[in-house]
Order: sequence, then C-alpha cells, then structure tokens
Amino acid sequence: MNGAEGIGSGWSTFIPCFNPKELALQFKRRLRGESFEQMDIDPWYRGFTGRIKWNNQERDGYYVYGKMRRIDD
Repeated sequence: MNGAEGIGSGWSTFIPCFNPKELALQFKRRLRGESFEQMDIDPWYRGFTGRIKWNNQERDGYYVYGKMRRIDD
C-alpha cells in the first residue's frame, strides 16, 4: 500500500502508493470470496490535491496534474 522504490538483486523497482481505502475495499471483496472489482486504482498521495491519471493511449505511465507555488530562498 505504501509503495516501494529501490534496487534489489540487480533489478530496479518502483511501486507507487495507493489509496488504502480503495485497496481495503478490494481485499474485503476477495476475503468474502468475490472477484476483484474491475476499476482503475491510480497512485495516491496523502495531501496531494491534484490529479493522477493513467496514460491510456501509450500505456506506459501516468500524467500528474497539480498546482505549484514558488517560494523564494
């Protein structure tokens, strides 16, 4: 749920964070013997107010939309 990034045994890995509430719903379905619900689970970061969307056309990553404020110094 919390994601991972690093190198282990020579292989690079990146697993983004996901919304714990969305994952819990999926796991509860599975524990009841139901199938996983077909839904897109996009990366999620606490406090991030922008959008993260899967790149459906090229299927190779995500688009991240948000606002940024520059602070001098």
